[in-house]
Amino acid sequence: MAVNAETKNKQTDTIDLNVIGSKDEAAENRTVASRTLLRSKVEEDIAAFIARGGTIDEVSPDATADPPKKPENNYGSRAI
Repeated sequence: MAVNAETKNKQTDTIDLNVIGSKDEAAENRTVASRTLLRSKVEEDIAAFIARGGTIDEVSPDATADPPKKPENNYGSRAI
């Protein structure tokens, strides 16, 4: 799903960066209030996503993105 520039700007305009902090800021500098505000924003976004018919799949903790590789046979591959 592509997000056009207007929608992206609308989403970023609603976020108060002074309250939630920036990614460049150390986590120790963020306040409890800013974290609470951020958590409530995430909860609202999740509720809106589910209300639009979205689903959330739970992934098992041992799942990996990379499948296991087939062993390579390097025996005798060096030049004489």
